Amino acid sequence: MAWFKPHSLLDTLFEGGLIIKGLTGIAEFVAAIVLIAIPESFANSIATNIASILPKGFIANMILDSVHSLWNGQHIFAIAFLLVHAGVKFVIVIGLLRNQRWAYPFSLVALAIMITYQSYDILHKFSALMFIITVFDVFIIWIVYREYKKLPSGPTEALKIDDEVTI
Repeated sequence: MAWFKPHSLLDTLFEGGLIIKGLTGIAEFVAAIVLIAIPESFANSIATNIASILPKGFIANMILDSVHSLWNGQHIFAIAFLLVHAGVKFVIVIGLLRNQRWAYPFSLVALAIMITYQSYDILHKFSALMFIITVFDVFIIWIVYREYKKLPSGPTEALKIDDEVTI
């Protein structure tokens, strides 16, 4: 199976963006496992301890509010969202790095759906982190589309780019 090989700066950015996507997928998976394993009382205790260390104000209140809202109706949704999001990222990253033709349109559609949800979330409650993630995803869509246009037409099996040795 031919792995993606960067040939230009944009190709290297493409590969780096995929690696970042893979790492955030791992972080999301770990976060979901932590949410499954940690009981609500323990999470509230940790949040209260952290908030007591911080000066009273925005950040302390944000931590407490986040933990309380997470276990009041959003806990199962957060776990499901993180697991699905991480799984989709893993499929995208592995498929694209292995030069699977199907992974390009799948990635474009999946990322467009994620961006749509993220944009909705930003419009309802602005988050700088979500905004940055969304901008990064738009960049990834552009660069995936750019790589997809460079693919030769042909069978859907793994692409064999640069497998021939030239002397």
